[in-house]
Amino acid sequence: MHMLNLTLKRPKRRNESWDHTAKVWLDPTPLAAVVILVFIGALTYALIGHQRKSLNSEVLDLERTQIRLNDELKRERYRWSNMKSPANMERRLRELRIPMQSPHERQIVYVAPQRDDVRLAQRR
Repeated sequence: MHMLNLTLKRPKRRNESWDHTAKVWLDPTPLAAVVILVFIGALTYALIGHQRKSLNSEVLDLERTQIRLNDELKRERYRWSNMKSPANMERRLRELRIPMQSPHERQIVYVAPQRDDVRLAQRR
């Protein structure tokens, strides 16, 4: 704690000789507390800003990855749909020299459902 001497003068009126010194005690604790709080606030603001920028860049990277993977998925789906088309399957089988044709009627086997199969189908 420091002592500060302040000279107080009465406003100029009748008694011009009235002057005295007032002693005021200054306590630096509130000022130090305010300075520390401002410093902590500024430091917290800076740290939160840095964290926000870091998270923002991470989110942008993840969004770019998501867009790339979605485009890749679309390309693969298109590729698979083209590969599964009957015309492309027949062409590919001819290229690999695999003779395939539809079965004759006598080659088709029909299986009648058994009692267990009927009960399972009814449960579903």
